[in-house]
Amino acid sequence: MHNGFVQIAGDKMSKSLGNFFTVHELIQEGYRGEAIRLALMAAHYRQPLDISRDAIKDAKEQLDRFYIALDKVRDVTPETMKAPPLDVLAALEDDLNTPMALSHLHEALRALNTASSPAEKSHWKAVLLADGNLLGLLWNDPAAWLKGEATGRDSDSAWVEAQIAARLAARKAKNFSEADRIRRELSESGIILEDGPGGTTWRRTG
Repeated sequence: MHNGFVQIAGDKMSKSLGNFFTVHELIQEGYRGEAIRLALMAAHYRQPLDISRDAIKDAKEQLDRFYIALDKVRDVTPETMKAPPLDVLAALEDDLNTPMALSHLHEALRALNTASSPAEKSHWKAVLLADGNLLGLLWNDPAAWLKGEATGRDSDSAWVEAQIAARLAARKAKNFSEADRIRRELSESGIILEDGPGGTTWRRTG
């Protein structure tokens, strides 16, 4: 197989230019392997691929949206699929057209997000997971992914939970300035809070 050049900001990645980085280095910097994989699939393998840390961050944000959708239907059992999704399979059989395959993955995400009945949610959850499986994506537990577990930073999860509890106590005491301060501190640490009927959930942005 002949692949297109890997580029950095439009320039060919080259050891002689010193404009290269390895997957190991990216992992050491805290980038997630699944986000790197998604970023690499964004372009067809025979076309130039402009890879950068910003592209990997964008891929991570895309994966966040997938995992947020899957976390919302965590109590929904996906229906049993007798065969892999034909649209993604056809895209991969078409000269490994990963950009087209990813577009079908996003279509499944939109369908899951707009599904209203339990049957629809069960169906589209199954489709999304099957699509992801073909592409080597969405294998993580959604809650673990969103909280950054198994990335070397899960040790401070207890601190986040304590801050959330302190914020809840401040809100109950009508100390809204303190509650807002805690939210800002968490946000500055890359933690996003989402208040809902079932309580406050959180996820990492990085």
